[in-house]
Amino acid sequence: MQGHSDTVNQLMWNPTRHSAGYGTLEVLQVVPDANDRKLPPTLENVHKVHAAHSGSCFAIDLAKNGRMLALGGVDSLVSLWDLDEVYCMQTLVTSQSRIRFVKFSHDSKFLASGSDDLVIPIVEVATGRHAFSIALQEPPQQMAWHPSKHLLAYLGDTASNEKNKDRQGVIKLVAVAPP
Repeated sequence: MQGHSDTVNQLMWNPTRHSAGYGTLEVLQVVPDANDRKLPPTLENVHKVHAAHSGSCFAIDLAKNGRMLALGGVDSLVSLWDLDEVYCMQTLVTSQSRIRFVKFSHDSKFLASGSDDLVIPIVEVATGRHAFSIALQEPPQQMAWHPSKHLLAYLGDTASNEKNKDRQGVIKLVAVAPP
């Protein structure tokens, strides 16, 4: 792929469209060769937002309907983008350190973000209001929402009890009440 000069830290395909986006909020479209269908398709720049964040973006997640994108950056901000009109709907201050990952719940009602902070904040997407926080002893390494429930799994924290204190790769689950 040519035509971009910024570092690419994350990439995500949009499952509802023939497009992809990455950390500087550059939206690319897959274009088949009109003259020869046997040639591989190319990627064309559809839209680029140069000021999505004041620094690099390390986290990206797409709402399941493909119409909203969450970006997290080294500036400790999370931004929510409308992909139909390509504008920033809101900017969330959820951390004091770089955002390492962002994850929409299955129905896009909640957004969880992970950073180097000792907390996983969860916000209501519709309002941007803080919904829930998960206090940690270690920064999270990864997280994932259940595919059909408001249940968040995360890893990287220390074990909860003495029995598991020497285990590596602790996975914890938290249920979040719907708004």
